[in-house]
Amino acid sequence: MREVEAKYRLRDREAFRATLEAAGFHLDQTERHSDRYLRHPSRDFAATDEALRMRSVFVHDMGRIELTYKGPRSAGEVKSREEIEIELRQPDAVLTIFERLGFEPVAVVGKTRDVYRSGSQPDLAVTIDQVESVGDYVEVERVVCRDADEAAATEAVLQAAAMLGLDEADRERRSYLELLLETS
Repeated sequence: MREVEAKYRLRDREAFRATLEAAGFHLDQTERHSDRYLRHPSRDFAATDEALRMRSVFVHDMGRIELTYKGPRSAGEVKSREEIEIELRQPDAVLTIFERLGFEPVAVVGKTRDVYRSGSQPDLAVTIDQVESVGDYVEVERVVCRDADEAAATEAVLQAAAMLGLDEADRERRSYLELLLETS
């Protein structure tokens, strides 16, 4: 799987919600994320542009835990990277295994995410993220199964962002983890 996304700094959350609704997007769900990032014992993920994340997701008091490997970002107009994700049944045991192997915690990124979808573009998600200690952002994203679909996904993401009035000057390529570490 490849996630193709464009992220923008959000200046006025309520005005953007109105823009989304006027464009035919509806609030699909609100999620609460707690993302725990891990540092490899002998590989510098910052240098290789990779990440290992354990995410707790809560929707209506129902939770799940996901482990995600994020590959290096590809060059291009939008952020695109391989993502391998599994749901964990015993997250504490998995975390203990990683710690025994020398992995260390880097930081925890907390956020509230409102996920919007449109009936005319069901494979496209627009999220409004309130990221603790970082600020408000919008992500326009599409997940593709094959690298060959990346160009079409990039075009769809950029067209949706332009249609929603997102300003190129507000585009952000850094991850929330990078933004959080820069504020620390």
